[in-house]
Amino acid sequence: MVGTTVPVRFVKKDIESIDHFIEEGFFTTKSDLIRTSVRHYIRELAYEELMKKASNRPLTKEDVDRVNRRIKEIRRELWEKGKYGY
Repeated sequence: MVGTTVPVRFVKKDIESIDHFIEEGFFTTKSDLIRTSVRHYIRELAYEELMKKASNRPLTKEDVDRVNRRIKEIRRELWEKGKYGY
């Protein structure tokens, strides 16, 4: 498979988190983790799009705010547990 190279910059904390998952054996390379992460996120976006179409209404600002609050809660929980470099 022929791919396209896309230059990406990460902050040190993100690289440390990526390296952690590679060292733990979840991924073999940084490229592997990044490709997998992008694919996962694209699937999430596609699912969101399908749900919007199925419900026949766009997500409201309140919906987005609720999801963002939950993401922040999860990140805070992980950081407090000392996992994943967050």
